[in-house]
Amino acid sequence: GVMEIRTGVPDGDYLGVGPIYGVSGYTGRFRADRFDFVVNTAPQYGAACGSFTYVDQPFDFSNTPQLTARALAAGGTTVLLNYHDFGGGAANNWWKLDLTPGTGGVSPVYTDSGTPAGINFDDSASGYVPISGTGSNGTVQFTLNGPFTFDDRGNAPVGPVAPFSPTIVLAFTVTDTDTATGTQTFSPVPFASPEQRWGRLVLGNAYGSELLPVTLALYVEYYDGTEFQPNTLDNTTHYKAGDVVLSDPDLTDTLVPGDTGVLLPVADTPMINGESDPANQLNLNAPGKTGSLDVSLDLSTATGADQEWLWYDWDEDGSHDNDPTGRVTFGIYAGPRDFIYLREPW
Repeated sequence: GVMEIRTGVPDGDYLGVGPIYGVSGYTGRFRADRFDFVVNTAPQYGAACGSFTYVDQPFDFSNTPQLTARALAAGGTTVLLNYHDFGGGAANNWWKLDLTPGTGGVSPVYTDSGTPAGINFDDSASGYVPISGTGSNGTVQFTLNGPFTFDDRGNAPVGPVAPFSPTIVLAFTVTDTDTATGTQTFSPVPFASPEQRWGRLVLGNAYGSELLPVTLALYVEYYDGTEFQPNTLDNTTHYKAGDVVLSDPDLTDTLVPGDTGVLLPVADTPMINGESDPANQLNLNAPGKTGSLDVSLDLSTATGADQEWLWYDWDEDGSHDNDPTGRVTFGIYAGPRDFIYLREPW
């Protein structure tokens, strides 16, 4: 703030000339020298799938990170209690830190290392919330929030990568309009489970009698650096009948999507050890006709299961943007399984 000193001898007759007063003029303005921080709750990242996160899958903090910025005087740790908006207009507002997210004087900057080439750490949807209004009496408390992703499926997807465990450093900086500044660094921000896996959802082919329901295999895989393996740690990926899309690949037969439908599951059902729940598998009704249909599981955010991180380049066009698709054929039979060897005479 600004200080003015007034002095005087109000005895009414100082040396015969009456009362004497003096005014120093304005001294200041006083301002904050710098900011420091008190870490209320240090940040820690969680995993989106229990013990791991898929590449491109959003993840967030596993706790609620909070820290308090304090406006300090020079040469010590004294908090400036008059760093405050006392109301009544700009003349009484000594709070000089703009807390507007995105455009103000607060800047959380995340940097990453330990990621494969082409994998980008995306914090564009993350931010902070000043939870003490505009701040008061020299302090303001912040809450950090996500989400975050390791993105490789943007304009130039790099394809499958081996599992990796990244390192992320957070520098949280505040700078007011008087250039007083301070930074709190978390190096690194710990992960509860750091592993990132590049995954895909697979829908198998199926066949059977046109008079009986047919079950389709559904399972999740991840790339281990050499090949895709069953992801038995996945108990989070979900599926339901409403996300299934049927199409007709063979116009020469009479079977059309309207002749059948998906029996189960009605509600979102999580995987069990990376495979569809045995009690809630994807089952198609018996159509009563022979022929083939293509079955897809819509993973899109706009119309489907919102699990686009499990898309794969099934059409081999260089973009990982395809839903898993299998073909079901009604009217083909597996035959008895209790034969060691079977040969038909001719």
